[in-house]
Amino acid sequence: MKETHQLPSVERLDRVLAYAFRGIHHAGKIKKHSDDYWETNIFGGISTFDFDHLTRLVLAAHKWAVRVEITSSGPRMVKLHLSARTREGSVYSRHPDIDSVVSEFKQLVDV
Repeated sequence: MKETHQLPSVERLDRVLAYAFRGIHHAGKIKKHSDDYWETNIFGGISTFDFDHLTRLVLAAHKWAVRVEITSSGPRMVKLHLSARTREGSVYSRHPDIDSVVSEFKQLVDV
């Protein structure tokens, strides 16, 4: 069985949005620029606990090696840019797993 970050890019992007929004049908209209890069606009905001789409988005991005960027998109709208990455390579082509990020965080804050 393939590691989650080794799945086809389209499947990984789909899984990130589906997990983050509890179904891809809740992720807004998705603009698929390529197999590796999608965008979608979200109405309202996203947060870390109640209506926890932000937390779910971050966790899914690290699980499936997808870079997510959040930008403004108009009144009460945010745009999500999703780009499939690898685990190895330059900072512009890789994406760490969640364990690496948590380990780095713990070192920075002396937990």
